[in-house]
Amino acid sequence: MSLIPLPYRLLAFILVALALVGFGWVKGAQHGERKLDAYKLETEKATVIQAQKVAQVRSDLLSDAIVLEGVKDEQIKIIDGKLAAARADGMRLRAERREPSPAITSACKGATGSELSRPDAGFLSEQAARADRLRAALAQCYDQYDKARDALEKLANTKP
Repeated sequence: MSLIPLPYRLLAFILVALALVGFGWVKGAQHGERKLDAYKLETEKATVIQAQKVAQVRSDLLSDAIVLEGVKDEQIKIIDGKLAAARADGMRLRAERREPSPAITSACKGATGSELSRPDAGFLSEQAARADRLRAALAQCYDQYDKARDALEKLANTKP
């Protein structure tokens, strides 16, 4: 026989079991919190690293865009120089527009542009220069787009 009565023993057993469950519950919650904090810290570090990579790519793209803009501007200066030279030299030697006669139009086999009058040649030179400027701007746009696409693909393929 025992000196402690059965109800007290049962009560002590229940209290010890409750204490053990409570202790395990608290320790489990603390362990879960530590794991969650470690996960948050790891995620924050990865986010910071990815943000730094994005900032570097953005900086590189902006500097490339500035370089490409300079190349385009140089091309446009060359185009404008050619247009100014054509205006100064070739346009003043051209005749004014004249009315076409049936003998001239029927004898025309083709044109090289040397038969154009001053206003027509000036107009076509302006349009050609405008087209060349647009072509240079388009080439710069394509180059800039290609660099941005390549940088984003590279950024997307890197692991955080």
